[in-house]
Amino acid sequence: MSDTSTIDEPERKVKLESFYFQRKILFGCTIGLFVGLILWIVAISTNRWFIVSGGDGIFVESHRRYFKSSHTGIWRHCRYWIQPQIVSSSVVRNFTTFSTSYDGLKDAKAAIENEEFFKTLQNVDLPDIANITENSEEFRKHLFAEWFDKDKSDFAEMKSKFQSFHKKQKVMNVIYLNPGAHEIVKKRLEGLVFPLQFNKTDTMYVVIPEMLKDALFEGWNDHGMKMLKLLYHYANSLEINPTIQIGDNRFVFQPPFPPKSLKKPVNGFLYHKNQKCTYYNLFADEAEIAADPAVDEDMLDLSRTAATFSIIALFIMVLGVFFTVYTFLNPRYMFKRLAGGVHFISGICCVSVCRALHASVQHAEEHLKFAFPGDATYTTGYGFFFGCLVAAINLISCITFFWYSKKKKGDKAATEELGMADENIQIGR
Repeated sequence: MSDTSTIDEPERKVKLESFYFQRKILFGCTIGLFVGLILWIVAISTNRWFIVSGGDGIFVESHRRYFKSSHTGIWRHCRYWIQPQIVSSSVVRNFTTFSTSYDGLKDAKAAIENEEFFKTLQNVDLPDIANITENSEEFRKHLFAEWFDKDKSDFAEMKSKFQSFHKKQKVMNVIYLNPGAHEIVKKRLEGLVFPLQFNKTDTMYVVIPEMLKDALFEGWNDHGMKMLKLLYHYANSLEINPTIQIGDNRFVFQPPFPPKSLKKPVNGFLYHKNQKCTYYNLFADEAEIAADPAVDEDMLDLSRTAATFSIIALFIMVLGVFFTVYTFLNPRYMFKRLAGGVHFISGICCVSVCRALHASVQHAEEHLKFAFPGDATYTTGYGFFFGCLVAAINLISCITFFWYSKKKKGDKAATEELGMADENIQIGR
């Protein structure tokens, strides 16, 4: 049975004013939720959640380029950098610059197998490996010939003997050298810089690790590019670290800092602006993760989390807007509570997305130096701002709908119809 309202007119007027004020507040929340839904669609579509800045440029040793900036979102990541290009033969180059693919290795080997010097290497007499006590010229020639001929058993034995002549040294200092100043480089890396003639008139300078130098026969550089193309694979087979190290000092070639104008060469380098935007492969296998220096397993887990909750939040927000509109058609208190609960879930999902993306940037800062170089800084973009704003709209709407979901029966209701809406309902036959 419903309680009949017995309130007088002045009191009813006050209650009606309170009811209309409540409707205005809830209507404002509804408009905010609709705007929030649009903002959320924009936010999850953009890749401007976090922006990493390298200022005027940060040198990335692994790729020999200057990082400028990057910006990331839920699905996509964009990176901007300046790439130095060698335009002068006087620039000292690391031997890894001339590495070839495994398909190209076959062609590189075919280019020298009929050369006279290589036939001489194959005819070198070598005593029993167990009796070899030093890294002699004959041993190095035979080592290279065995690697070239792919005799795995003999090469493995000789490789073990070669490695026994060398001890690994710890790196204590990192020294950066300008490869354009070849005279200074030759002095600092005495004995590791070799001139190679790559055409009839021009000579270039190539630096190789000390351990690789000890694995090569004298005069190897007289055979120019034919030998140079083999060195990376030869060093890799011998498990030689390609970094240039003398004692406890590791040397890194860093091209001069990019000038303001990139149109003219500077110290043998011409600089080019580059950019690359890629979508995250959320289901990458181990090989794909290992091939991409900008991600790891933890980074992918965070990206999957953000992507999953962004879709869940979108779906629930759409439901929330429908439930909110329905509260105006049916004023019963439980529909307001239902709408408030849905808004709470939406808000928490939005917060989860913001936190997951923030955690991914912090993870990159600590563990992925390619994606987040040492001196880089990051700021939030409009995508993150929209995400936080939408989360706040949903959580405030949650509180508002719960606040105005109190039962108002009988004399507490502004009208008899509103009082009837909040009466208990008996479900039966």
